[in-house]
Amino acid sequence: MTQSASWQSLREDLDLHEGAPAYDGQPTWVIEDPATNRFFQLDRKGFEVLCRWHLGDAELIAQEVNKETSQTVSKDFVDGFGTFLIQNQLVRLSQGKSVETLTKQRKKKQTWYLWLLHHYLFFRVPLVKPDRFLQATLKYVRPLYSKGVFYVLLFSLAAGLFLVSRQWDVFITSFVDMLSVKGLVYFIIALSISKIGHELGHAYTAKLYGCRVPAMGVAFLVLWPMLYTDTNQTWKIKSRRKRLNVGAAGMCVELGFAAIATLAWSFLPNGAWRDMALVTATTTWVSSLLINISPFMRFDGYYLMSDWLGMPNLHQRSFALGRWKMREILFNLNHPVPEKFKPKKQLFLILFAYGVWIYRLTLFLGIAVLVYSFFIKLIGILLFVIEILWFVLKPVFNELKVWYGLREQIKGKKRGYIGLAGCFLLFGMAFIPWSTGVTASAIVKAGEATEIYSQFSGILQDKIVHEGQTVQAGEILTRLQDPDLVEEEQVLIYRKKRLEYEQTLTALSADYRGQSDSIYANLVQLDVEQNILNERKQALMLKAPHDGVWLDSETGLSPGQWIGVGQHLGRITSFEQLKLNAYVLERDMERISTQSSCAYYSLAAPKLRYDCKILEIEKFPTRLLHQKELATMNGGLITVRQDEAGLHPDESIYKVILELDETKVPAIAHSGLVRFSGKSESLMFRLYRFVARSLIEESAW
Repeated sequence: MTQSASWQSLREDLDLHEGAPAYDGQPTWVIEDPATNRFFQLDRKGFEVLCRWHLGDAELIAQEVNKETSQTVSKDFVDGFGTFLIQNQLVRLSQGKSVETLTKQRKKKQTWYLWLLHHYLFFRVPLVKPDRFLQATLKYVRPLYSKGVFYVLLFSLAAGLFLVSRQWDVFITSFVDMLSVKGLVYFIIALSISKIGHELGHAYTAKLYGCRVPAMGVAFLVLWPMLYTDTNQTWKIKSRRKRLNVGAAGMCVELGFAAIATLAWSFLPNGAWRDMALVTATTTWVSSLLINISPFMRFDGYYLMSDWLGMPNLHQRSFALGRWKMREILFNLNHPVPEKFKPKKQLFLILFAYGVWIYRLTLFLGIAVLVYSFFIKLIGILLFVIEILWFVLKPVFNELKVWYGLREQIKGKKRGYIGLAGCFLLFGMAFIPWSTGVTASAIVKAGEATEIYSQFSGILQDKIVHEGQTVQAGEILTRLQDPDLVEEEQVLIYRKKRLEYEQTLTALSADYRGQSDSIYANLVQLDVEQNILNERKQALMLKAPHDGVWLDSETGLSPGQWIGVGQHLGRITSFEQLKLNAYVLERDMERISTQSSCAYYSLAAPKLRYDCKILEIEKFPTRLLHQKELATMNGGLITVRQDEAGLHPDESIYKVILELDETKVPAIAHSGLVRFSGKSESLMFRLYRFVARSLIEESAW
């Protein structure tokens, strides 16, 4: 039959393959586009229409399918199938309206700003065409897929873990030593080797099953380089198990590297190779596995789940179900399900869609902050705005457009009014000034605090007073004994007794009478030395310089242990007239005043509340943070950057000086949080102030 003039014929270079059965057991077929290395899966209806595409008329094709098969299709279905073929450029170029549409689409794809908008977040750079190399070297790699290799790796892992357990302290110490610049270099080298092995694992496994691997290269995720392998041809593989093998091959290679590295670490001599084995055995495969196993982005985990479920385009299909379910819950529209699944599987896909949305919202917000922080000022702001508008707000806006299009159907539903009211209420809550407080990191500044150090070396005779004990001024904290001092004292006593004996002889013997003045002078000298020894003995008795609480005792000290000069023993802190130094972020400064009520919560005892009052709010930001305990690197909440000058807060903070009403604060903790009763402020107003302040600061306006 002659085709109509406007009918588009299929391209002659397309290939049709029998695909793997669908999740419900129905047969599928795959259209291969060799020019773009893309694959399109067809169900039975699409296959029957494609087989009759040469008839050249949508109504005639529908009639033939309905007459000759058990499938039922309409003219609209055939027209929609034709649109699908045209949009994906699967038809031959000719004159007509469809060609004009295709030309417009191509021009649209070639628009530089749209390309940049879609690709600055993620883009690929193919580097090599490895198919011939893989085919030539496959015979050398094929033995690695045997059961023997699997058992060898399993044995290596078990033996490595056993040997590491025998040297656990050394292993942990070596791992801590890797947290350095040298460790970072080894991490990059080991990660590069493992990622190359990861991609080769995908490539060789795909080649093993007869697939062509057209390209390998580097993909950039927010300008962070990642290797990739084009394994699109795995859709030609009918066996689901084989496709799963291709998807899991990369992670299996990295696990194999980790098993070998764990065993090798126990035998390698100290040096670079042992350090890289340690990094491979601990961090590289873990970091790679955590990224690749996630099904929320299009990494290995996504394709594994897609193959396991037998559902190509898993994200798009689950998203359609998620949107449908959300509209049904809100508006009760009674629209047909986009795809029919068993109830449990449908629920799983809907929940999976919501999980992906939450994950991507968090990810895109994080990426927005990332590009804002790492790019130069104006570009960072621009990319931040694009990220929020395009990837966060645009999907919301598109869904609202759909709701607007369904407004007539929503009007006739009671639940529709309830759903809309709920959405408006939820949105309106962001504009309500809730009475939320202001939280700030704080540290107790005691009235008097004295660090106790040993002034002399000696043996610890008594236990030091226990942690948190209240002591009085002059109270003995502990005693030290100096063996040299004891010996000197014994010699001094012997010399003094000898001189006193000689002094008694001056009255009996003329020989000693002439030495009486010398003997007397030596006795006076010995008395002076005795007083010095007594002072040194008193110094070995460590006493409290003032009233207070004994804190921060040096751990590991016990009677009989040698104490060196300058050894820190602890601190005595007086808790009279306690004051707090709190550090408030600049964005919260407008919400507090000297009249604001506040309370202190110790980090060691967060359930206990201690009232306090504001004494002073400094007018200028704190440039250097002297309280190291409050920095994030020491377990605090204030993010800082460190240089030779000290700790610089990443955000502008202001010191607020407060006074505690309580005089007894838990002695074991000096840092905590202060909660101020700040002025009420809505979430949207906070967001507005944050954006406005950032624009002003970063643009230097």
